Amino acid sequence: MLSRELTKSTILQAMLGHKPPFCSPSSANKADVVVGWGRKCSGRKAVEISESGGAEYRILEDGFLRSVLRDDPAISLVVDNAGIYYDATGPSVIEHMITRSLSAIEAKRSNSIMMNWRKLRLSKYNFTLEYEEEVSEPYILVIDQTVDDLAIHYGMASTASFDRMLNAALDENPGHKIVLKAHPDTVARGKKMHFDPDSLKINDRITIITAAIHPVRLIEHAEAVYTVTSQVGFEALIWGKRVRCFGMPFYAGWGLTEDELPSPERRSNVALEQLVHAALVEYSKYVDPVSEQLCEVERAMEYINLQRKMRLGCPERIHAIGLSRWKKSIVRNYLQGSELYFSKKIRSQDVHPNRTVAVWGASSYGEVTIRANVLRLEDGFLRSRGLGADLVRPLSMIIDDVGIYFDATKPSKLEDYLNQHTFTEDQIQRAAALRNKIVDLSLSKYNIGHDNWHRPQGVNKVILVVGQ
Repeated sequence: MLSRELTKSTILQAMLGHKPPFCSPSSANKADVVVGWGRKCSGRKAVEISESGGAEYRILEDGFLRSVLRDDPAISLVVDNAGIYYDATGPSVIEHMITRSLSAIEAKRSNSIMMNWRKLRLSKYNFTLEYEEEVSEPYILVIDQTVDDLAIHYGMASTASFDRMLNAALDENPGHKIVLKAHPDTVARGKKMHFDPDSLKINDRITIITAAIHPVRLIEHAEAVYTVTSQVGFEALIWGKRVRCFGMPFYAGWGLTEDELPSPERRSNVALEQLVHAALVEYSKYVDPVSEQLCEVERAMEYINLQRKMRLGCPERIHAIGLSRWKKSIVRNYLQGSELYFSKKIRSQDVHPNRTVAVWGASSYGEVTIRANVLRLEDGFLRSRGLGADLVRPLSMIIDDVGIYFDATKPSKLEDYLNQHTFTEDQIQRAAALRNKIVDLSLSKYNIGHDNWHRPQGVNKVILVVGQ
């Protein structure tokens, strides 16, 4: 590895079966294979070493279904020994994969992946809320990128390409509004846009969205998507949208997009199933964050969907009252999708019907727990190996917006679920398997102490009396 950061990659360790070693460029000639990142310094150096007669090279980049959070470890990587997918100036492994004819089974799988991609509303990153404000239809979605995006230069485009894109969107679609979406890094990381929002506000046909939002709803309802080299164009193809490209991204030049630039001669017309299968099945490698083992794209999609669903299951803002200091970081982990505000005591603004407050267990804070929306937090039933009193972090947590399971004087979410839910056969089988596993592993809530007790011989009935 020519990058120290790459040696920490969980997915690389899963792919190789061991932690990859770091080597400096000066000692790289002794290696059989050198690995670098994209068209950044380490990636360029890997290619230089290989071209000078040294080791073979592999170029890595994030996959097209990367993660939930922007800063989470990637659950997918692409590996290329011919180039890299966003560099249209030369060939790459994905181009060879795209041109391969698919079997009927592979084509069916590709269509199934596209259907589930839409159903699960996935994107490259999956941590932000969808755009909730109304947008006048019909509209054309125009995608901006950050000024320093390497995919622009290597996608045979420039800053001028963005002006051409916006002008074309306006001229070619006179009866449409234009929704210009900025890259989320312009807000989260202070990177530059290609457009000046203030100068565009004078045009009442243009709506500018600079907030960091999940792009799916905007793609779903757009008449067409205009892009330079953004991956949003690929996702728009999965949604069946007309896509207009002003650079040469990996998905352009195959007869699937309307291209401003001439296609490289090595690209020819293919079916969308071929493009999707190449990008999401063959080119990308995935690791299951739970098992830390390699997995297929379907499992990665399932994992991302569950994490996103859990993150969006709670209100956007939550005010936590009276939590001890050590519980704060724990609660942050379990309420990752919400903005959290902590206070020791009730504040006047918390006594509000539109406010969501979180309290521990059956804690009562008078008027606030009557007038506000309350989430009651508690340790889960399989908590940890050790006691909370010893500051052992819990591996599970209950979040109840009805009551709390141990308070039989009031309803709880658990009661409501048991009374109202119709269990499927799969759920019953899963519960039975879980119950058997708990018994086989002799698990309990805290899993402490030693089991030195033995059943007395010759005794038919033993009664357990449990203290509290």
